[in-house]
Order: sequence, then structure tokens, then C-alpha cells
Amino acid sequence: MNMFIPSLHHHLRSMRGKPKGANGDASHKSTRGPKRYERMDVVPLPPPTPLNMSLAEALSQRQTQRTWSVEKITLADIASLFFHGAHKNRPHRRPYPSCDGLYPVEIYLVTFLAETCERSVLHYEPDTHILRRLWEVPPAVHADTLIKIEKNGTAPSALIVLTAVWERNEHTYNRFAYVLALLEAGHLSQNLCLCAEALSLGICPFGGFNDEKIAELLDLDHRYEQPLHVLALGKTKT
Repeated sequence: MNMFIPSLHHHLRSMRGKPKGANGDASHKSTRGPKRYERMDVVPLPPPTPLNMSLAEALSQRQTQRTWSVEKITLADIASLFFHGAHKNRPHRRPYPSCDGLYPVEIYLVTFLAETCERSVLHYEPDTHILRRLWEVPPAVHADTLIKIEKNGTAPSALIVLTAVWERNEHTYNRFAYVLALLEAGHLSQNLCLCAEALSLGICPFGGFNDEKIAELLDLDHRYEQPLHVLALGKTKT
């Protein structure tokens, strides 16, 4: 067991930068994202709120929130968080790094206590700053169905789910695409944590979550897309 991590690291390192194809060239073109749910309704987002906090302040004050108030999270909160932390700010560029600008990580939002889009599964398009409502959260599904809430803790208003569409960078990076997607999810997660602090929102990154139930809720085909990371979000408890 104690050799598992070194062995996995050696295997992934050996795949680094090795494209598919007998001649050393990628056998397919990489597909760029994000996913499009064009038949689903757009949830209009208000203008984002400016971040009235310096990077130094956000870094020093950032903390993991594990209890939240019962106040609903607003569309202005969601719009501001995604606009500053994830949206395209230059042609083919977002405010976090991605190898070759392929951006395999997708952004979903599952709301339980939110203004206008309560108990909804939504998808965010970073290049257009559009939020689309996909479907309702089933009555039997709650936050503690998908993540483990600490004893005497309170449930968050929403969950941000980061997934990876493997074919988007696998054609270029082969099995090393797995590592690169994990790194990208970490870059994006840190952005969201710092922006949440600047917006006075409570956020908690979860490494452990029920990936099967989340994949079922998001209707993911596990052969092509899988959950990587979950962040719980809500209003801070005063």
C-alpha cells in the first residue's frame, strides 16, 4: 500500500508529454469547450459586483467555511463569483491556467437555497458568462446526500461541481491529461475561494464527495466526463 503513490506518480510521469500516434503526432484534434446546453433556459445574471479587496487581503483572510446562514444566496453573488473567478477575460483565456488553453474542466452549480433558481442544476459557460438551468434537483437529494456535513454543521446554499471532459485534452496529453485536469481544477478552486472571500461569501472545498450520486444528478457519462472537485457555497453565518 505504501508503494501505491510512488508507483502511480512514476506511471503518470512516464506519460508526460507523450501524444498519441505512431509518428509522435496527436492522432486527433483536441476539442475545446465549454459544453453547450443550448436548448436549456438561460438564467439572466445581473452585473457583477466589484471586488473591493486586495489580493493580499483575500489571501490573508481566506478561510474554509463549514457553517452557513439560512439566507438565500443571490444571483448577484453567483454572477460576481463566476465572473471574477472563471469567466473568459481575453480571447481564448480565462483567469486560471490550462495547458494549451484546452480547459477540460466544466463548471456546474447545484442550488438548494438560492434566489430565483432554488433546487436547480445549472451549467456555467465561462466564455459567454451564461448560466443555464438544466433541471430540478430531485426532492430526495439534499446537500448531505452529495457531501459529508460535519456534526452540528449547517447545509450550504449551493454546491459548485468541477468535472473533467477527458477527450478535450487526452488527445494531446494521453494519460497525463488526468493530472493536468486535476491541476486545473485546483487553480480554478483557489480562484473561487479568494473571490468568495472578497465577496463575503462562505466557501468550503471538498476532496471527499459522493461522486456516483453527483454524476447521476448531473447526468454525466462516466466514460467521457467525471466529477473532480466540489465546493460548498453559502452566506456566511454571523
